[in-house]
Amino acid sequence: MTANITLTYLDIRGRAECIRLLLEEIGVDYADRQLTNEEWQELKPRTPFGQVPLLQIGDVELAQTMAIVRHVARTHGLAGETESERTRCDIAVEAIGDVDHHLGGLVWTPGFEDNRRSIAEDDFPARLAPVERFFGSSPKESPFFAGASLSFADFIAFDCLENIEALFPGSLATTAWLSDFRDRMSERPAIKAYLASGRRPEAIMYGPRRHDRGDFSDPGAMTNSLRKIFPADHPDSAA
Repeated sequence: MTANITLTYLDIRGRAECIRLLLEEIGVDYADRQLTNEEWQELKPRTPFGQVPLLQIGDVELAQTMAIVRHVARTHGLAGETESERTRCDIAVEAIGDVDHHLGGLVWTPGFEDNRRSIAEDDFPARLAPVERFFGSSPKESPFFAGASLSFADFIAFDCLENIEALFPGSLATTAWLSDFRDRMSERPAIKAYLASGRRPEAIMYGPRRHDRGDFSDPGAMTNSLRKIFPADHPDSAA
């Protein structure tokens, strides 16, 4: 991919953030079209599946998050170099997807704010422990989810871990490999530049809160923000 690339999503990180991270890593110029809810309602009937994100590459429009991710990965050498690595990519995506699905369910649970500390200290450490054991058991010279090679699975995992730690600080305290992985990914030159650029949406996936703050001082504010940002017909369920 070269020029004339447009990523269309919402004015949040959500399901498009792993795509943004991939595009930043490979160093292509792209337009990041962040829709307001009003703009989304106007666009929705004209999308292939009534969902975003979409990636426009010249005259070709790609839909569905993982189809977009895998296309970018395949065309830029980030889909695993061996069958073993490709299989580990697939395992990683499914394992992280389970954790991410749980994360989404938590923030929609009434009164979850009152349990944020126990979630960080007990819930996520238990859910991340199998991921830590499976992927963190690789030799030190294999620092990525696929093994020795950087892959699309790393960007999906990095995005999920960022969200967990932002919303439930301290969740990674007992998973040394995952914590170290998150730190190393954030120091990759292109990713580090993106994180510091001001171009990254402030809202995570679940409300208008900055990534670097996890302490929601106003009880109930996050849930109220969810209802405001995500009305019933909002495409946060987009694939």
